[in-house]
Amino acid sequence: MEINNVLIYEENDLTPLTINSIKANMPDWTYKVVPVEDSKIGMALKNITDTSLVVKSGVVLKVKKDDLPSKEKLQKYHMALSRFYVFYDHFRLHASYETKLGKPINANIVDMSVFIINPNMWMDIPKTDVGVFKDKKKLFMPRYMNHRNDILTSDCLSAKDCNGYGVLSEDACALNYVGIILKGYINMSERFAYPFDEINKYTEGLNENHKQTINKFATMTQGRYDKFRKALHKIKKD
Repeated sequence: MEINNVLIYEENDLTPLTINSIKANMPDWTYKVVPVEDSKIGMALKNITDTSLVVKSGVVLKVKKDDLPSKEKLQKYHMALSRFYVFYDHFRLHASYETKLGKPINANIVDMSVFIINPNMWMDIPKTDVGVFKDKKKLFMPRYMNHRNDILTSDCLSAKDCNGYGVLSEDACALNYVGIILKGYINMSERFAYPFDEINKYTEGLNENHKQTINKFATMTQGRYDKFRKALHKIKKD
């Protein structure tokens, strides 16, 4: 069996992006919007009865058949999620975090903006997410599934590396650029990495400021950026 339900925790006013993308790309899925709490795990467990996809408001979803692990596979895990640092396991790029941050990265820090949780594995509902993952069985998503903005793309990666990451967005389940939208600025490297021309399809119902911001970013990532991204993706598929 496949997962077909989404819990959206409302952490900002970008919820229409997520809902519109579900309606357009996953019309058979059900969704529920809930307020965020101190524990995102606890919040999820209070609102679901079956294995579910949980996302932060503003994440654009385009999940296709067989994109996510099956419920059968997830029976062995408490949850599936991503690490916070997108390139932590990249053989070459991981060293750039130390340059950027001035210290080695902690690979145990996870991203809580997109995750899948199996409520049958949880005996208690946690009140905080601090330390909750220590003894839990976790399945980590590949880099392309949760295509997310990362600190390295702002000024540490080359245009080639940013474009290579941008190509992964073509197969992504989630386009997760909430931080860039709320920041209101996108630099040249980020134009290669984040396909806002795709995000711009789902802005109906957003306030005008966010709508204009996304439209401006989309204008910047259209043309040679999106054509180059799609052409490289086609070459890799072929």
